[in-house]
Order: sequence, then structure tokens, then C-alpha cells
Amino acid sequence: MERQHPLIPWVVGPLVAGIVVMTNDIVPWIAVAIGGVAAVSTSILIQFIAAQRVARLESQLADSVDLMVSTLRAGGGLTDALSSAAQEAGRPLRGYLHELIERIRLGERPESVLTSLEERVPLESLRLFTFTLGAHWQGGGSLATTLSNVGRTIRDRFEVARRVRGQAVETEVSVVGVMVVTYSLALLMWNNYPDRVELFATSELGSMFIGFTIVMQGFGIFWISRVTRIEV
Repeated sequence: MERQHPLIPWVVGPLVAGIVVMTNDIVPWIAVAIGGVAAVSTSILIQFIAAQRVARLESQLADSVDLMVSTLRAGGGLTDALSSAAQEAGRPLRGYLHELIERIRLGERPESVLTSLEERVPLESLRLFTFTLGAHWQGGGSLATTLSNVGRTIRDRFEVARRVRGQAVETEVSVVGVMVVTYSLALLMWNNYPDRVELFATSELGSMFIGFTIVMQGFGIFWISRVTRIEV
């Protein structure tokens, strides 16, 4: 599974704070608050990209399971079904399936190969898929019917997750809208009354209010991202 680079926000935050301090005559702790908001926003962006990759992988897995079911019902073996699924799958699932097939053909135990894949890609849908294949290799039975149910379950989970993400996006967009309105009003006030705004921003009390507002905005973004993150 793709690396999510959890240290990137810790790099972006101080970098933005340093740039703000060097390029503007601003109170340092306000720059730190701006850097904190940048770090939180970067973390949320990374999580969004990771969620999109997970959704793409689960969609590919559902399609591959359906193709495997068709191959098995046509009289093919499990290895043939995996090979056909690997040929038709897109990235990143194609690489995982090819590696799975090659390691089994080289003589490794299927159960250990499936366990290794499950540990590398800790997704519920893939865990269900590998568990089903492992149970078949150990006990036999009708795999086509079982895989058909697995594929249906994966698609149901994917559909529920898609609806949940849709609701979460609406909430996050409303938060972004409030922030845009806030900064638009601040920019409008600065354009109309630049002397008063600069006097307020450079005063001790004004800088405290501005810094506290930015910190609370960062906390609000972080809190909303946590609330809207629902596991399916």
C-alpha cells in the first residue's frame, strides 16, 4: 500500500511559519499559529489522498473478484482465476496479485503468502478476500459461490463508504466556506480601513486576538476532520 508520509505535516508547518516570519513584519507566535493551520491542512489533504487510493483499490478488488468468479464457474482453477484477475486489474491491485501468484508458483505456502499480503495492505475488504482464499486452500469447497458473496459484500461496503464520504465532504466544505468568509471580511476591512487594521494587528491585544483566532481555526479544522472520519 502507498506510504502516507506522516512526517510531511511536521515539515510543512515549521516551513510555512519560517517563511511568514522572514517575509512579513509579524509577531512570531502568530506565524507559529499560521504554521499550525498549514500543518493540520496538509495532514487532512494527505488523509484525503490516501482515502481516494483506498477507494480505488477496493473498487478494483470488487471487479477482480467478479472476474475470478466468472473464471471459476467456467471451469478454471484458482490459479487461473487469479492470473486472469491480475491481467485485467489496474494499479495498485495488479502488482499485489502478480506478486501473490508468483510467490505461490515459486513454492511458498499460500497461507503465508496471503498473510503477508494482509499485513502489507490492512484493509477489511482485502482481509475478507485473503481469508476466503486461505480457507479454500486449507479445506476446499465451492469457491465460486463464496467469492460471489465476498464480492457483493465488498461492493456494499464500498457504496456505504462512498455515501459517508459524500456527507463528510458537505460538512468540510461548509467549514471551508466559513473560513473563506472570515478572511474575505478581514481583507475587505483592510482595504477600506488599512490604518486602523494595521494599528490593531500590530498592537499587543490585537495580535493576541488574531493569533487566538487562527489557532481556533486550526483546532476546528482538526476536530471536523476527526468527527467526519467514520469507519465502515
